[in-house]
Amino acid sequence: MAHLPETMDEVTLSWLQGAVAGHPAFTGANISQMRKTPVGEGIGQMSAIAKLDLDYDGKPGPASVVVKLHAPFQGMRDVGIRYDMYARETAFYQSLAKDVTVSIPTIYFAGWDSASQRNAMVMEDMSNRYWPSQLSGHTLQQAECCVDAIAKIGAGHWDADFSGHDWLPDSRSPTIQRIVGDYQMATPVALGNLDKFTTPESRAACERIAKNIHWIYEALAEPPLILTHFDTRMENFVFTDPSARELALIDWQLMARLRPGYDIAYFLGTSIPEEMRREHQAALRARYLAGLKAGGVQDYGGDRFDVDYRLGTMAMTVIPILGGASFDVSNERSVALFGAILSRSMASVLDNDCLSLLPN
Repeated sequence: MAHLPETMDEVTLSWLQGAVAGHPAFTGANISQMRKTPVGEGIGQMSAIAKLDLDYDGKPGPASVVVKLHAPFQGMRDVGIRYDMYARETAFYQSLAKDVTVSIPTIYFAGWDSASQRNAMVMEDMSNRYWPSQLSGHTLQQAECCVDAIAKIGAGHWDADFSGHDWLPDSRSPTIQRIVGDYQMATPVALGNLDKFTTPESRAACERIAKNIHWIYEALAEPPLILTHFDTRMENFVFTDPSARELALIDWQLMARLRPGYDIAYFLGTSIPEEMRREHQAALRARYLAGLKAGGVQDYGGDRFDVDYRLGTMAMTVIPILGGASFDVSNERSVALFGAILSRSMASVLDNDCLSLLPN
């Protein structure tokens, strides 16, 4: 399409009709009315999201869709542009999504305009599903379901050939190196914004990680490399119901190629309250390795996985540090979210003796 909306106000009936016209679900369907409802405030940090309820003249299409645009808050939008997050997610849905071994939302339209640095997506509405809260926690059964999905992605794309996807970075690529390079500058800002969520020990650990962040990401560039979602926190898993029988994984803005261990370390280190992680971490790590083996991965585990897990635990602190330096501090939900992620991730760093791996 020639034009992508700047804001939700520009998501008009005519724009929507044109965006979805090429998708089979809308073949022969003429949208007559739409009603917009903003969703995900303080959850979709990097995007503006709205649900559109639809009426039709004649043949119907989906009763509702979700539209996702770039972040409305300029600080977070700048982060998304700097790290190619909007371009990456669009490229994923246009080229690689069909090969991913977990359920994802149906995408009716995905567009990226490099000139205006805008993206827009129209996707399946999953608002009637069960959305766990990052803050209030979840059940062990739900955590196990997420771990199974993470293992399935890793096994399905173990040491895969991604030569046809030049947009997909590894940790030596300029995109990831920008993240790494910014970590040190963002650390004092994030720790200041989220001071009440830190301890002297966690602050010191964060500062040491910042000193060694280039070394950490260089270690994550050594093969085998797997497809890494990079943001496997609880709120990006959408369940059919609280019993966690089925799930879909959303928000593919940060995906990359890294060593195994990052996604599972990120999930356990940010989505599970500290007491629950300490009690169940060993069993959930073993479940992840069993999932890899069931998916055909041989000769991986033991000390190598332990090192990868600890590297991933330190590396994933880029999320609360970069986000914690850029988010809208007037949004109470955002403060609580980034604070919880920072507190939990640094506790995991300390509990797993990750700092002992560092050269400095």
